[in-house]
Amino acid sequence: MGVGVQVPPLAPNSTGEIQSPTYVVGLRSSKMQVQVESVNPARRQVKLQIPADQVSRTWSTVIKRIGGRVRIPGFRPGKAPKKLLERRYGAAIREQVLERLLTKVIPQALDQAGLEPLGRPELDEVGEVRDNTELAVSFSCDVLPDIELDGYMGATYEIHRVEVDDEDIDAELEARRQRAAKVVDVDESAIKDDIVRVKYALRAMVQEPAEEPDWQERRIPVGSATPWLSDLVDGRKIGDILEGQVELPEDEGSELAGGPALIRGEILGIQRRMVPELDDALAQQLELKDLAELRQDAERECNVRANRRNRAIRQQAVLKGILDNHEIAAPQALVNQEIDGRIGQMFGGMNLSDNPGLSRYLEELRDSIRPEAAKGVQQALAVRRLTELHEIEVSDADIDAKIESLVEEMADMEDRVRETFATDSGRENLKAQLVEERIFDLILQGSTVKDGPVLHLRDPDPQPEAEAEEAEAETKADAESDTDQTESSSEQDAEKSAENEE
Repeated sequence: MGVGVQVPPLAPNSTGEIQSPTYVVGLRSSKMQVQVESVNPARRQVKLQIPADQVSRTWSTVIKRIGGRVRIPGFRPGKAPKKLLERRYGAAIREQVLERLLTKVIPQALDQAGLEPLGRPELDEVGEVRDNTELAVSFSCDVLPDIELDGYMGATYEIHRVEVDDEDIDAELEARRQRAAKVVDVDESAIKDDIVRVKYALRAMVQEPAEEPDWQERRIPVGSATPWLSDLVDGRKIGDILEGQVELPEDEGSELAGGPALIRGEILGIQRRMVPELDDALAQQLELKDLAELRQDAERECNVRANRRNRAIRQQAVLKGILDNHEIAAPQALVNQEIDGRIGQMFGGMNLSDNPGLSRYLEELRDSIRPEAAKGVQQALAVRRLTELHEIEVSDADIDAKIESLVEEMADMEDRVRETFATDSGRENLKAQLVEERIFDLILQGSTVKDGPVLHLRDPDPQPEAEAEEAEAETKADAESDTDQTESSSEQDAEKSAENEE
């Protein structure tokens, strides 16, 4: 993730406290005082005094512009007195003056103070805007924090390892079988997981049959979460007539929902997902010689995934050690960008602003994502600092070799891989990846590595102790809550039973 250019830290004074340096920005014939204060390691507040003559010049420009546009009885355009314009359009004048001043002085103040903001600066306070009067303004912005890293070389890291076994290979073969499955029409009784196309109409229990029933057509998976209809089509054949009484759930989306109804319908079609056998025929369908070669290819794919995961595990172990021993501030501007990116991936680039009903859900989602997003930003900042501290050389030949390695790993996507890394930006991204990989290799070569537990591809990564304890506590709390609800429900049922007996 790109995190921009690092901003130099504010210099500490003799007592070790952060000073608030004052800069002078020249604005034609006057000077603007700019004071920078550290809110936290990743945020600065800028206070400035815009000189009276700068305000006056801007005020005159706005008055002239407004006077040339408005129509005031008794005066030609642009000839109305300044005082009259101020009296009639004072609010608009002040608003435009402020906008023009801020648009000009904020970038100048940031540049003079050596600050490169992450995101847009946020206005904190503005004094009263008056002609020929000095104007006080303060605003804040996020910046990249200064990061000092030490102690990570020569440290001890516990790293678990992913190894491929027969069960992993069997799981990969089964996944390939499932991907090769085809959905076909069948003329047999519907069984579990079949897709049944049914046409039906519902009516109330006491309603007379309508001349034209309100027919609807649905595709129902047998054994799905729509049991009232799924159970009705289970075991049926094409052409079978459905008649009887059903109990509709509350969320059915019908005016009859939540009560009994009469149904009449017909089975129009049945489709079944046919999964091929694991044999030579499947191998040849996948453009391989036989089952033995298919198994070899599945093992190769498993090893590629294990190697990628092992590299990620090694990097995460180093980053965890660094974050455990260093305070790295995460600028909220970058955290928000990270959250936006993750939500965008979840919703596939949908324009969520078009759905105001999602606003509350999205806010809750953002809050739930924020801790992990902040951690991601901290890791990215740590990696960025490591690349500054370790000057790693990567040649064009190294990049070419990496491309060939990726082509070998993803042989079925060779053209796409080569196209991706044929551009300058693609090669630069790959170079940055190689630099990161070599930095982590260098750190671990100079450190003590303890073997953690051996995992397999099917196993999740073990949680850090703190996270595991938190997850266990949440599980325990949920279990206790479920127990309380069950006991409460049982008590209520017992009370009702006793009342019925009486």
